[in-house]
Amino acid sequence: MSCYESIWNACLLIAMLIVSRKKPKIGTLTCMYFVIYGLGRFLIEGLRADSLYIVPGIRISQILSLFLICCGIVLYVFFVRRDKNCAFRKKY
Repeated sequence: MSCYESIWNACLLIAMLIVSRKKPKIGTLTCMYFVIYGLGRFLIEGLRADSLYIVPGIRISQILSLFLICCGIVLYVFFVRRDKNCAFRKKY
């Protein structure tokens, strides 16, 4: 499983380096990391055989990954709304 995770993390690093060259807004890379890492972790944990199940078919680590994905989305929405409010204030 660590090989899959290493490959996933390398792909995530490459994606973040590509996005960082385009000068993203503040918080975009952090949110991107939360969502993509959480998604990969959710999928990789589904492959494991030695995990603690919270309910049949869903592992505790997958629940934590979903929480990480949700945090990333909520933070992204927060940063987008904050930027819109700042642009509105600067305009008037």
